[in-house]
Amino acid sequence: MTKTTSDSHNLPSNKAEDRARQTGQVYFVRHGESTSNERNIFAGVLNVDLTAFGRLQARQAGNDIKKKGVKFDAVYVSHMRRAKQTCEIALDISQLLKSLDTPVNIDHRIGEKSGVADFVMI
Repeated sequence: MTKTTSDSHNLPSNKAEDRARQTGQVYFVRHGESTSNERNIFAGVLNVDLTAFGRLQARQAGNDIKKKGVKFDAVYVSHMRRAKQTCEIALDISQLLKSLDTPVNIDHRIGEKSGVADFVMI
């Protein structure tokens, strides 16, 4: 069966290509160790920094993503400092944005209360 539209100039479509365009992958990266984690205190809505180990974990996340060869169309991150720091470090290491124009979207709906990881890349 052939799918045609006025935009496609009546070219046959490839079902596998159509599915690939319609589906995608979502990657979740949790923030690195924070100063609250280090002291075994639940941070929740506390706006705390990463520790040196947390920054190392963020660099490792960037390296791991880079090895996969993934490029992201969008990045969403919590407004929390630890999440933004993790995001900045991982993005710097991995160079994983499809374009330098790809925005990093800070979203207050992402975080502990929502049950969604602090750092999401799509």
